Amino acid sequence: MPLTTARSAPSEADPGTAPECLSEFRDWLQQSGMAASRILSICNAGRRLLTWLQAEGIGLDGIDNDVLRRFRQHDCRCTHAKWGHFKRRARSSRQYMSRVVELVRCLEQTGRTAHPGELEEGFRLADDFVLHCAAEGYTTSTLTRYRSGYRHFLTWLHGARIPMREMANAHVLSSFLQHDCLCAGGFQTPVSTGTAAPWQRALQPEGGGRFLR
Repeated sequence: MPLTTARSAPSEADPGTAPECLSEFRDWLQQSGMAASRILSICNAGRRLLTWLQAEGIGLDGIDNDVLRRFRQHDCRCTHAKWGHFKRRARSSRQYMSRVVELVRCLEQTGRTAHPGELEEGFRLADDFVLHCAAEGYTTSTLTRYRSGYRHFLTWLHGARIPMREMANAHVLSSFLQHDCLCAGGFQTPVSTGTAAPWQRALQPEGGGRFLR
Protein backbone atom coordinates (compact mmCIF):
# COMPACT_ATOMS: atom_id res chain seq x y z
CA MET A 1 0.00 0.00 0.00
CA PRO A 2 1.57 3.32 -1.02
CA LEU A 3 2.04 6.05 1.52
CA THR A 4 -0.26 9.03 1.24
CA THR A 5 0.04 12.51 2.65
CA ALA A 6 -2.38 15.37 3.09
CA ARG A 7 -0.66 17.75 0.70
CA SER A 8 -2.36 18.88 -2.48
CA ALA A 9 -1.44 17.57 -5.91
CA PRO A 10 1.73 19.17 -7.32
CA SER A 11 1.30 21.99 -9.75
CA GLU A 12 2.56 21.77 -13.31
CA ALA A 13 6.20 22.73 -13.63
CA ASP A 14 6.76 26.25 -14.90
CA PRO A 15 9.42 26.30 -17.68
CA GLY A 16 10.49 29.78 -16.62
CA THR A 17 11.05 28.85 -12.98
CA ALA A 18 14.20 26.73 -13.24
CA PRO A 19 16.79 29.48 -13.99
CA GLU A 20 15.24 31.71 -11.33
CA CYS A 21 15.42 28.91 -8.76
CA LEU A 22 19.00 28.12 -9.65
CA SER A 23 20.00 31.75 -9.15
CA GLU A 24 18.29 31.79 -5.75
CA PHE A 25 19.98 28.49 -4.91
CA ARG A 26 23.43 29.86 -5.77
CA ASP A 27 22.84 32.90 -3.55
CA TRP A 28 21.61 30.61 -0.75
CA LEU A 29 24.77 28.47 -0.94
CA GLN A 30 27.04 31.52 -1.03
CA GLN A 31 25.55 32.76 2.23
CA SER A 32 26.91 29.62 3.91
CA GLY A 33 30.49 30.56 3.03
CA MET A 34 30.92 27.43 0.91
CA ALA A 35 33.86 27.23 -1.49
CA ALA A 36 33.12 28.35 -5.06
CA SER A 37 34.12 24.98 -6.54
CA ARG A 38 31.69 23.14 -4.29
CA ILE A 39 28.91 25.62 -5.06
CA LEU A 40 29.47 24.98 -8.79
CA SER A 41 29.29 21.21 -8.26
CA ILE A 42 26.10 21.43 -6.20
CA CYS A 43 24.46 23.86 -8.64
CA ASN A 44 25.20 21.50 -11.53
CA ALA A 45 23.33 18.73 -9.71
CA GLY A 46 20.49 21.13 -8.92
CA ARG A 47 20.29 22.21 -12.56
CA ARG A 48 19.81 18.61 -13.64
CA LEU A 49 17.03 18.05 -11.08
CA LEU A 50 15.19 21.21 -12.15
CA THR A 51 15.41 20.18 -15.81
CA TRP A 52 14.10 16.68 -15.07
CA LEU A 53 11.24 18.07 -12.96
CA GLN A 54 10.23 20.30 -15.86
CA ALA A 55 10.37 17.40 -18.32
CA GLU A 56 8.23 15.26 -16.00
CA GLY A 57 5.72 18.03 -15.32
CA ILE A 58 6.40 17.94 -11.57
CA GLY A 59 5.91 21.22 -9.73
CA LEU A 60 8.40 22.39 -7.09
CA ASP A 61 5.72 21.97 -4.43
CA GLY A 62 5.52 18.25 -5.29
CA ILE A 63 9.12 17.24 -4.45
CA ASP A 64 9.40 14.46 -1.89
CA ASN A 65 11.42 11.28 -1.26
CA ASP A 66 9.59 9.34 -3.98
CA VAL A 67 10.26 12.05 -6.57
CA LEU A 68 13.96 12.07 -5.65
CA ARG A 69 14.07 8.29 -5.99
CA ARG A 70 12.53 8.52 -9.47
CA PHE A 71 15.09 11.15 -10.42
CA ARG A 72 17.91 8.98 -9.13
CA GLN A 73 16.77 6.02 -11.23
CA HIS A 74 15.77 7.74 -14.49
CA ASP A 75 17.56 7.08 -17.75
CA CYS A 76 18.85 10.61 -18.24
CA ARG A 77 18.36 12.17 -21.66
CA CYS A 78 17.49 15.57 -20.22
CA THR A 79 17.95 18.76 -22.19
CA HIS A 80 17.04 22.36 -21.44
CA ALA A 81 16.49 25.27 -23.83
CA LYS A 82 19.04 27.40 -21.95
CA TRP A 83 21.40 24.80 -20.46
CA GLY A 84 21.52 22.29 -23.34
CA HIS A 85 22.12 18.55 -22.97
CA PHE A 86 23.42 16.90 -19.81
CA LYS A 87 26.11 14.26 -19.78
CA ARG A 88 24.78 10.78 -19.13
CA ARG A 89 26.48 10.17 -15.81
CA ALA A 90 25.49 8.04 -12.84
CA ARG A 91 23.27 9.69 -10.25
CA SER A 92 23.12 6.67 -7.96
CA SER A 93 25.91 7.68 -5.59
CA ARG A 94 24.98 9.13 -2.22
CA GLN A 95 27.53 11.90 -2.80
CA TYR A 96 25.77 13.06 -5.96
CA MET A 97 22.30 12.82 -4.43
CA SER A 98 23.46 14.75 -1.37
CA ARG A 99 24.06 17.70 -3.72
CA VAL A 100 20.55 17.34 -5.10
CA VAL A 101 19.13 17.27 -1.57
CA GLU A 102 20.80 20.63 -0.91
CA LEU A 103 18.55 22.16 -3.57
CA VAL A 104 15.49 20.59 -1.96
CA ARG A 105 16.49 22.06 1.41
CA CYS A 106 16.77 25.49 -0.22
CA LEU A 107 13.36 25.12 -1.87
CA GLU A 108 11.85 24.15 1.47
CA GLN A 109 13.41 27.07 3.34
CA THR A 110 12.35 29.58 0.68
CA GLY A 111 8.77 28.30 0.69
CA ARG A 112 8.76 26.81 -2.81
CA THR A 113 8.41 23.19 -1.67
CA ALA A 114 5.69 22.14 0.77
CA HIS A 115 6.52 20.10 3.89
CA PRO A 116 4.90 19.38 7.30
CA GLY A 117 7.06 21.99 9.06
CA GLU A 118 7.68 19.77 12.09
CA LEU A 119 11.34 18.78 11.73
CA GLU A 120 12.89 21.15 14.28
CA GLU A 121 10.10 20.52 16.78
CA GLY A 122 10.58 16.79 16.32
CA PHE A 123 14.33 17.10 16.92
CA ARG A 124 13.64 19.06 20.10
CA LEU A 125 11.23 16.42 21.41
CA ALA A 126 13.66 13.63 20.53
CA ASP A 127 16.54 15.38 22.33
CA ASP A 128 14.34 15.92 25.37
CA PHE A 129 13.51 12.23 25.43
CA VAL A 130 17.16 11.24 25.16
CA LEU A 131 17.90 13.50 28.14
CA HIS A 132 15.09 11.74 30.01
CA CYS A 133 16.65 8.36 29.16
CA ALA A 134 20.05 9.59 30.36
CA ALA A 135 18.52 10.54 33.72
CA GLU A 136 17.03 7.03 33.89
CA GLY A 137 20.53 5.53 33.58
CA TYR A 138 20.57 4.37 29.96
CA THR A 139 24.02 3.51 28.63
CA THR A 140 25.90 5.93 26.40
CA SER A 141 25.71 3.53 23.45
CA THR A 142 21.93 3.22 23.82
CA LEU A 143 21.53 6.99 24.03
CA THR A 144 23.63 7.43 20.89
CA ARG A 145 21.58 4.83 19.03
CA TYR A 146 18.31 6.41 20.13
CA ARG A 147 19.38 9.93 19.17
CA SER A 148 20.57 8.82 15.74
CA GLY A 149 17.52 6.64 15.18
CA TYR A 150 15.01 9.35 16.09
CA ARG A 151 16.74 11.96 13.96
CA HIS A 152 16.83 9.63 10.97
CA PHE A 153 13.17 8.70 11.38
CA LEU A 154 12.13 12.35 11.71
CA THR A 155 14.26 13.34 8.70
CA TRP A 156 12.63 10.61 6.63
CA LEU A 157 9.13 11.66 7.75
CA HIS A 158 9.96 15.21 6.71
CA GLY A 159 11.17 14.11 3.26
CA ALA A 160 8.18 11.81 2.78
CA ARG A 161 5.92 14.75 3.78
CA ILE A 162 4.30 12.64 6.52
CA PRO A 163 3.15 14.51 9.65
CA MET A 164 4.36 13.25 13.03
CA ARG A 165 0.81 12.32 14.07
CA GLU A 166 1.07 9.39 11.62
CA MET A 167 4.34 8.02 13.00
CA ALA A 168 2.58 5.30 15.03
CA ASN A 169 1.13 3.82 11.85
CA ALA A 170 2.64 0.35 11.38
CA HIS A 171 2.91 0.82 7.61
CA VAL A 172 4.77 4.11 8.08
CA LEU A 173 7.34 2.43 10.34
CA SER A 174 7.69 -0.52 7.97
CA SER A 175 8.23 1.83 5.02
CA PHE A 176 10.88 3.72 6.96
CA LEU A 177 12.76 0.54 7.85
CA GLN A 178 12.79 -0.55 4.19
CA HIS A 179 13.39 2.80 2.47
CA ASP A 180 16.21 3.43 0.01
CA CYS A 181 17.91 6.12 2.06
CA LEU A 182 18.49 9.54 0.52
CA CYS A 183 18.05 11.35 3.84
CA ALA A 184 20.26 14.33 4.59
CA GLY A 185 22.67 13.56 7.41
CA GLY A 186 24.68 10.55 6.26
CA PHE A 187 22.15 7.95 7.48
CA GLN A 188 21.79 4.44 6.07
CA THR A 189 18.78 2.21 5.53
CA PRO A 190 18.26 0.27 8.81
CA VAL A 191 17.53 -3.08 7.15
CA SER A 192 20.66 -2.83 4.98
CA THR A 193 22.81 -2.36 8.08
CA GLY A 194 21.12 -5.09 10.10
CA THR A 195 19.80 -2.65 12.68
CA ALA A 196 16.06 -2.86 11.98
CA ALA A 197 15.18 -4.68 15.20
CA PRO A 198 16.75 -2.10 17.58
CA TRP A 199 15.11 0.73 15.63
CA GLN A 200 11.73 -0.97 15.82
CA ARG A 201 12.08 -1.26 19.59
CA ALA A 202 13.28 2.32 19.95
CA LEU A 203 10.34 3.70 17.97
CA GLN A 204 7.61 1.60 19.57
CA PRO A 205 5.33 3.14 22.25
CA GLU A 206 7.53 1.92 25.11
CA GLY A 207 10.52 3.65 23.51
CA GLY A 208 10.88 7.12 22.06
CA GLY A 209 7.71 6.74 20.04
CA ARG A 210 5.59 7.38 23.14
CA PHE A 211 7.42 10.64 23.80
CA LEU A 212 7.24 11.99 20.25
CA ARG A 213 3.48 11.53 19.92
